Amino acid sequence: MSLKAARDGWDTARKTRETGADPVQARKAEVIVNRVSSATTFKAVTEEYHEKKAGDWSKVHAAQFLRCCEKDLFPWIGALPLRDINAPILLNTLRRVEARGATQMVREPLLRERCGTPPHAPPSSR
Repeated sequence: MSLKAARDGWDTARKTRETGADPVQARKAEVIVNRVSSATTFKAVTEEYHEKKAGDWSKVHAAQFLRCCEKDLFPWIGALPLRDINAPILLNTLRRVEARGATQMVREPLLRERCGTPPHAPPSSR
């Protein structure tokens, strides 16, 4: 560890202590949050959502939802933690789908809704 990194760490700990929090506990909490956040990938959350909602959907809709995600979303953003997915990444993913000729999937709110983008807003505004 460099002297600058050690000083920065000390400054951060001092500021944390000034707020009344314990720097060691804050660091432990940060590690836990990072571990949980990185384990919460787009694919894992989507599959959990599908599992919970599939009972309320028709079998055709449930199968279509999962097939669409597996074909158009999981290859590009499935492994990403949710916290890392932003508008440019979503826009890039939608453009890949559009480039393969599935313009209807991008034009209609089908794919955008599965990504969590409201249908009334363009993907880049998220």
